[in-house]
Amino acid sequence: MKKLMNPETPEKKLPQKFSYQAWNLTKMKYDFTLCEKKIFLKVIEACQSYINQDMLGKNISIEMVKEIDGATPQIEIPIKEIVDTKTRNYKWVVEGLHSLAQKGFGLPKDGGWDFREIFLFRKIEASEKNGKIRVTLNMDFWEAFYDLRVFKIIDTKLESRFKLVSTMRIYELLVGNTSNVTYEIENLKKLFCNEDRYKNNSHFIRWIIEPARNEMMETENCPFYFDYDVIKVGRKLAKLTFVVKNKIVEEKKRSHIEEAKHIDLSDKVLTLMRKSFPDVIIRDDMQVRLRLAQKYLGEDGLMKLIRTVCQRCKKMRDEEKLSGSELAYLMGSLKNVIEKGESESNSKLMKSSPMVEDANIIEESRQNDGYLYMTQDEIKKKASLAGFEFEAFIKEIFAEKVDDNTYRVKI
Repeated sequence: MKKLMNPETPEKKLPQKFSYQAWNLTKMKYDFTLCEKKIFLKVIEACQSYINQDMLGKNISIEMVKEIDGATPQIEIPIKEIVDTKTRNYKWVVEGLHSLAQKGFGLPKDGGWDFREIFLFRKIEASEKNGKIRVTLNMDFWEAFYDLRVFKIIDTKLESRFKLVSTMRIYELLVGNTSNVTYEIENLKKLFCNEDRYKNNSHFIRWIIEPARNEMMETENCPFYFDYDVIKVGRKLAKLTFVVKNKIVEEKKRSHIEEAKHIDLSDKVLTLMRKSFPDVIIRDDMQVRLRLAQKYLGEDGLMKLIRTVCQRCKKMRDEEKLSGSELAYLMGSLKNVIEKGESESNSKLMKSSPMVEDANIIEESRQNDGYLYMTQDEIKKKASLAGFEFEAFIKEIFAEKVDDNTYRVKI
């Protein structure tokens, strides 16, 4: 979550289809159908356009309407913005609008897990003939939306592609998190209005959490997914710790492992390892590091490194057993070799593929914490000059996607 110092004037305009979403709205208690959630997202987009002083499109309009207790937005949205473009089921949207108008939301009190009920709309109109819906927001909801002291930045375009409401909600809870976050399962069930539906917490995990995780993993352009750890209190599943996983970073790790599998590891190296460290089991992570180190040092260089490490370890111990600290020293040595090799390899690639062309680019990267920000077209041009396909070039230079058209590269 980010904190906004002045909610009246956001720090900068967001790209189209990105929205500031107040933490109170992210943490609201409600049970939506897919149609209702899509309508809700369009309302959020329209409200965001009011804050950004920028219309989302010619067909969506928002204006302030004065009522007895103040002014709230009246929003007009074409039904085609919500409905599936293939089916054009306008009736589905109209019915969803009417059901959404009848539902109360649980707005969190003072940031806790108690809620007060509010309603989204003061007034609704829908016309299948005209192909539009018109809604006037309630003051309570408008004030909650505009309370941007603590907020998330939501990609509503991406979120609208999810097929499960549970995925949308977990995306909202986790987007922007760079560290693990823990929730009590009973509190999560409150947010989803599932207290009575899933009294067994394992069923809630199976039918709500797991499908959301899978959909985020499978959805193209979703920049992250999550793993989770279950925390027990006694025999009860009490809490979930969400571990946010960046897809680009995880793909790099997988590619390293796959690449290492194709590098032959010398029998002499393994023999030396087992002879020098008789109590060490050569597990997958050790074998991967050995293979990657061999890639950068060659067989002779790796054997020389291991002999050096073995000699150091012999000085550190009196008996013929390898301690945890000595094994850590070996693993650290291999890690340093791999990191240096990757850095030099990446540096050579950057120089050979005109990624770094002049001092101005280097200076620009320094001003951005060592990152160079480039558009997709700029990277495609450089990939062509370097003789790479675009996707292969992206992997080679470890470019990270920032948004639909921007990448960043560590210089």
